[in-house]
Amino acid sequence: MNHADSGEFTWSQRRVPSGEVANFAISPTSPNVVYMAIEVNVHAAYRSDDFGDTWTQLHLSDHAKDIAVHPTDPAIAFLADSHSLLRTSTGEPESFEEIVTGDDYGPAAASFSSVVVSLSEPNVVYTAQKGEDAQQQSLGMDGGIVYRSTDGGRTFQVVASGTPVVNVLAIDPTNAERLLIGSNDGIHESLDGGRTYQVIPGAAGLSKVIDLQSHDGSTWYAATEDGVARSTDDGQTWQSSTTGLPSPLVQRVEAVRDAPNVVWAATRRGVGRSTDGGGTFQDVSGFGTQGGLPAVNLDALGVWPDDPDMAIVST
Repeated sequence: MNHADSGEFTWSQRRVPSGEVANFAISPTSPNVVYMAIEVNVHAAYRSDDFGDTWTQLHLSDHAKDIAVHPTDPAIAFLADSHSLLRTSTGEPESFEEIVTGDDYGPAAASFSSVVVSLSEPNVVYTAQKGEDAQQQSLGMDGGIVYRSTDGGRTFQVVASGTPVVNVLAIDPTNAERLLIGSNDGIHESLDGGRTYQVIPGAAGLSKVIDLQSHDGSTWYAATEDGVARSTDDGQTWQSSTTGLPSPLVQRVEAVRDAPNVVWAATRRGVGRSTDGGGTFQDVSGFGTQGGLPAVNLDALGVWPDDPDMAIVST
């Protein structure tokens, strides 16, 4: 795990007993608070109260897939793993409680692949089991399963089954009823709280959307296998860019809330950073140099909302 600080983009290591990191979640209102979910080896969730310098283990779990933090209360967080969705209301060790349980352990298709909390209505939380494509029916799951909570994640109800494969969920920051699914065949949109979906025609050409993010509901970014895709019309049309990226295989993408033209991307060959809203990127990995990353195959990225020069990645 590594930090980038300042305009020179030097990286410093923070060693944590772990394995492959699934995701980071940085509190929007208390950015010193960072959550981390581990997918491989340790299978744990951690919390840092000092911007990721030191970490406390909160939970030992199954293979973690995603983690999310409440937009205004840094003590509330959600952990999605290969069998269940868990919630903590205190952010303390051993405080995660299982809220939703899946039917099968282990297979990726049955895992809870994503969890998101609405910025505009924090009582609304969505999670999903990933599901299978028709060509990959090993479990007999016909697509994904989407769950919705309207009580802050204390209880959930299934609102849709047989959805497109759910690689990632994203809520429109201005409208809790608008939910997007990043899938293997582009982006699908729900305007009724996750109940029904339509493919967005302008996003149908995107290849395997792995991450999806917006701060205002108008400008969106997607991590795909063919670069970073950007939309400036509410997600209806998309343009992809690989210019300057270390690799077109992008795992995570995030714009800086308080400096929206600054966009970070974690790829299979390092970290890219854009200062023109995702049009072009600069490789800021520094691999093989003093202060550079020790490795470049990156699956997780966290970006501080109030500092365009600070990010955290896992190696």
